[in-house]
Amino acid sequence: MRMILDADLKDEYKAKLKEVQKEVKVYDREYKAAKAEADRNRLGLGSGIGSGGGPQTNDATLSAANGVLDKVDESYANTVEMIGNARQVADATEEELKRQDEQLDSIYSELQGIDNNLLRAQKLIHIFSRRMATDKCIQCFAVSPRLIPNRHPNPNQT
Repeated sequence: MRMILDADLKDEYKAKLKEVQKEVKVYDREYKAAKAEADRNRLGLGSGIGSGGGPQTNDATLSAANGVLDKVDESYANTVEMIGNARQVADATEEELKRQDEQLDSIYSELQGIDNNLLRAQKLIHIFSRRMATDKCIQCFAVSPRLIPNRHPNPNQT
């Protein structure tokens, strides 16, 4: 920003600035008034200027307000219906989740039973393996087929 050293020029610019600021305030007020008027017209409660150019009657204003209230009532009824539908869906979902939870619990208990049975079978196999390894009779039969030659050769072998 450059500094203005001439005092007269500076005063002139300040005066122009004040005029522009006044104009901006006027335009701002006009804008706010026009916006408020547009909002009232959108609600059907305008300043009294109807489509015919004359002021609106009280009956016309009331009928416009009743129209708005009817739309609000209709919207409220739709909202209540949608909430009812959402509750029904939520209840059905809750029941389905409970059923699935019970199903998962039963599957988990079955898996625990299977796991216990597998552990028990593993222990039994280990015990049987030890007994077989220490049993002299089984050791004898395990060695004897190797000692006895095969008297009946396989007819398919040549």
